Amino acid sequence: MKVTVIGSHLCPDTLYALNRLSEVKAEIEFKNLSASLPDLKAYLALRDSDPHYEAVKKNGGIGIPAFVLEDGTVTLDLAGHTITGIGGKPALTVESDVAIIGGGTISGTATDGGALLLRNNANVTMTGTTITNSRAAYRGGAVCVDSGSSFTLGQGSTITGCQAGRGGAVYVIDGSFTQTDDAVITNCSVFENAAFSACGYGGAVYVAKGSYTLQNGSVTNNSATQNGIIYIANNSGAEFTMTKGKISGNTCKNGTIYQAGGTMTLAGGSITGNTCTESGGGVYQNGGSSLLLGNTHASQDVAISGNKAVNGAGWYIN
Repeated sequence: MKVTVIGSHLCPDTLYALNRLSEVKAEIEFKNLSASLPDLKAYLALRDSDPHYEAVKKNGGIGIPAFVLEDGTVTLDLAGHTITGIGGKPALTVESDVAIIGGGTISGTATDGGALLLRNNANVTMTGTTITNSRAAYRGGAVCVDSGSSFTLGQGSTITGCQAGRGGAVYVIDGSFTQTDDAVITNCSVFENAAFSACGYGGAVYVAKGSYTLQNGSVTNNSATQNGIIYIANNSGAEFTMTKGKISGNTCKNGTIYQAGGTMTLAGGSITGNTCTESGGGVYQNGGSSLLLGNTHASQDVAISGNKAVNGAGWYIN
């Protein structure tokens, strides 16, 4: 499929995108806004009419590079190829609305967001794609969500074998992460890194500010050297909501779900077969945190069983 790249030869992100697409042998048409007045006019018309650009305009951005398929969809179609980051940068840095679809794999190594770094209110949906063997020295082995951005891990997508100092799969600095449609996070981990403070937390997901919603899917066989496979930071703006899905087979020190603060809503799904070496095999909750238990219209009550810990195999409140 042909991909039209709209950007500028003066824009580093445009040049990087062209390089990545060339490496996967995509058919590219490049519209250089710095060299063609007609192309600039056409892009401005697209930018004014396409809802993808509302957040970009609101924040004073230009919205390039933009990717347009033959049917007019703004997307990045991996089409079974692999995109790999180079030079210690994420494989993809996204600052607009993008759908990542279609059977490919992404991997990379960076300080934040080994494979994907989302910034400036970007909205990214991923389906049918795998992020694998990615590593972040600090935050988000696979994905780092920042600046009010949102990331949806959707149908047919997997994050596997990724590592970071915090958030082995996903780290939410400020934004939202949704896991749905049987998407998988598995075999991810966090490690100690003397170059950064408080590493080893959130073997799968770390929420500093913003939200993680597990609507459906699985979080399995992940590990942390310290606390939490899912770590909710001591921040009133940090939220975790589980309405369905499975959290199982994970190992860490305290709390498969570790709530240091913020708000946790457990309304459905299962938390089973996890092991903590100290306390809170299923859930570890600090006193003063906000919790809602019960059912919603979308799901049945959460099931917590078969977890192991020295103190509070199912639930530990500090």
